[in-house]
Amino acid sequence: MNKYIAFDIGGTFLKYAVVGADSTILEHTKVKTPKTLDGLLKVIHTFAALHKDVQGIAVSLPGAVSNEGIVYGSSAIPFIHGPNIKQLIASGTSLPVYIENDANCAGYAEVWAGAAKGKKDVLVMAIGTGVGGAIIKNGEVHKGANLHGYRLPIFITENGIGVNEELDENNHVDDHYRIDYLNQHLKQMKIAMQEGVDVIGYLTWGSTDILSSKGQISKRYGNIFVNREEKDLRDLKRYRKSSFHWFKKVIESNGEKL
Repeated sequence: MNKYIAFDIGGTFLKYAVVGADSTILEHTKVKTPKTLDGLLKVIHTFAALHKDVQGIAVSLPGAVSNEGIVYGSSAIPFIHGPNIKQLIASGTSLPVYIENDANCAGYAEVWAGAAKGKKDVLVMAIGTGVGGAIIKNGEVHKGANLHGYRLPIFITENGIGVNEELDENNHVDDHYRIDYLNQHLKQMKIAMQEGVDVIGYLTWGSTDILSSKGQISKRYGNIFVNREEKDLRDLKRYRKSSFHWFKKVIESNGEKL
């Protein structure tokens, strides 16, 4: 049976395996993704040297991958963009090398030996740090004119957390937990953008406390406190929470100050 080496280059881990022609995984392992191109090539070349009986190498990685072997765009692994990765791997192994976008590889894998086996027209979604996908038509990945196929931009809405809150003696709500919650999500969004996800906008759940779908307001979602209860309108005054001032700085800096 023919065997191949498969490398999946991610922002955190470099995963690799020996895979049989029938999709059986014969051996697999992972290491932290090297910080440099030289470090990455060393791992790939070393592993390939230990398996001289394989027939080729397949590489999955983020970005817009050309047939020539150049990875365009940007990602959390900046050093893979620019050099001819395919050529560099092949020169150190003397093996045929195939490289492809990671979401496209997921699509091919599902059609080859996964949930879409035997299907010709398939949509595959890859959900991780970023969201990617592959459109397979007549058994082939549709890449589009600029290697981006149907990868549509993303507009994030209603990102927030609901918490039971009340004003303190100074008519203030110190919602540090909301700041931390939104901060962590924004950091992950920035990583996804670095990996090539086209994020065109971002909205929190709401600027002011609003009624939930059950007509409740005790659990609050906004950056501005509205002084009322479910059955008591009180004075309906608005009070800026700590998260209001934090998010104001985030907006003013276009996400640079988190």
